[in-house]
Amino acid sequence: DEITSPCVVKALVLAGKRGKANAVKVCKTVEEAKEFAAGLLGKNVLGEGVTKLYLEQPIEFSKELFASITYDSIKKTPVILFSNEGGVDIEELAKTRPEKLLKISVDAALGVEEFQLREELKKFGVESALIPKIASILAKLYVVFAQTDARICEANPIAVTMDGKLVC
Repeated sequence: DEITSPCVVKALVLAGKRGKANAVKVCKTVEEAKEFAAGLLGKNVLGEGVTKLYLEQPIEFSKELFASITYDSIKKTPVILFSNEGGVDIEELAKTRPEKLLKISVDAALGVEEFQLREELKKFGVESALIPKIASILAKLYVVFAQTDARICEANPIAVTMDGKLVC
């Protein structure tokens, strides 16, 4: 497809920390995007060969959020993770400031309802205008996680736009 500028070029690999691995770049011109893309294709990023790229228009945002569903092997249950701090260095955040990471264990037989998520998000101190939107994203993310028997399902980042919309 055609590249327009400005754009964000991302290596499409099954690995986290792409930004830190220099596999994501905001390009101001078409030439810059083509040059960066050419350098990424065929490259090894975090143990994965880059064969595809993802391009998107950059957006202005006021904040980044993090959401993930994974499996807690100790509790033997799915767990929903959410942070108002974004997802960069989420592992470090979990270690050094665990109070900044909401963890909701889910009974796999019952699933999770949006009203339950709204209650947890409110207790966690999420801005009230964002609670229904985030609860909806988390509920949908959980459905994908459960229906595909995934090990992990993430929305990272979730951008809060200047007018309060959420973009995943």
